[in-house]
Amino acid sequence: AVAIPLVLAITFVTMEYFGISLQRISLGALIIALGLLVDDAMIVVEMMERKLEEGLVKIEAASFAYSSTAFPMLTGTLITTAGFIPVGFAASTAGEYVRTLFYVVGIALVVSWFV
Repeated sequence: AVAIPLVLAITFVTMEYFGISLQRISLGALIIALGLLVDDAMIVVEMMERKLEEGLVKIEAASFAYSSTAFPMLTGTLITTAGFIPVGFAASTAGEYVRTLFYVVGIALVVSWFV
C-alpha cells in the first residue's frame, strides 16, 4: 500500500533533480509507469500470500518473496525500459518532444524495483 506513493514521490524528486518538468508527456509517462508499478507490487504480495498460506511466518514469507521475484522483476524492468530507448534517443524534433517519456518511465521503473 505504501510502495506506489513512495515510488511516485521518489520519481517526482528525481525528476526535479534532473530538471524534468511536469508536462503532458511526463504525466503520460507516469501513467504508463503506474500500471507497471501496480503489477510489480501485485507479484510480490501474491507470492507473500502464497507462502503465508503454506505456513511460513511473515518475515520468512517476505524474504522468500523478495529473493524469488527480485531478479525476474529486475529483468522485466530493464527490458521494459529498453523498449523506450528508441524514443529516448530519437534525433528528430518529435524525439526531442517525447524524450521525457523515456526518462520518466525509466526512472519510475528502476525506483519501483528498489522499493
